[in-house]
Amino acid sequence: MRFVYLSFREIIHANTPQSYASYSIFCYDSAAPSRVLRCFHDVALDARFANSLARLCTEEQLDPAHFMDVFYDFSL
Repeated sequence: MRFVYLSFREIIHANTPQSYASYSIFCYDSAAPSRVLRCFHDVALDARFANSLARLCTEEQLDPAHFMDVFYDFSL
């Protein structure tokens, strides 16, 4: 299995009168690209941060079970 991480922009509708744009990252198996393995919503407001994190996770073949640990370390 080869993990691929991609970031995407989505609109977050919080419990406030205003919505906001945020970036999320999803992980899928390259052998079955229509099957999303994990989705991590609202990880960044900055596209460069989300793209860099997704690229790093793909390059290092990070198991999705460890994504949150890497996210916290990467955001420090």
